[in-house]
Amino acid sequence: MPKRSCPFGEAAPLQLKTRVGLRELSRGVRGEELRREVFALRASRCFLFHAVKYITSLSGLFQAVPPGEASRACSSCVRTTDVKEVCTQCDRFVCQNCSRLCSCCNTVTCSLCSNIDYADVGEQVLCNGCSIFQV
Repeated sequence: MPKRSCPFGEAAPLQLKTRVGLRELSRGVRGEELRREVFALRASRCFLFHAVKYITSLSGLFQAVPPGEASRACSSCVRTTDVKEVCTQCDRFVCQNCSRLCSCCNTVTCSLCSNIDYADVGEQVLCNGCSIFQV
């Protein structure tokens, strides 16, 4: 069977790859939409730049906590009311409401460093060190 002849004849354009860049896109069908996107992006970057500049200029007004002095807030409930106890496992401050006493070794722990065992009739608080040995 013979091959078909080309329906376009000799006047057919060459099919070469053409590179479409931003310039061609901005002049195309969706050019207006693309220009608005670019303008919005540049405007938001400019706004963020000036906002950061303003915030850094205000940094001198606020005094941060000195590096040697840590916050005395409870690590569980983030209250600053007379925190006197420290977790023996992680050395975080713990308030009276959030502190837990290990029933095995009688140490004060926070809610992050303790586990509650509901296996028995009552509940039993165990620190991470004692919960490894209890089954």
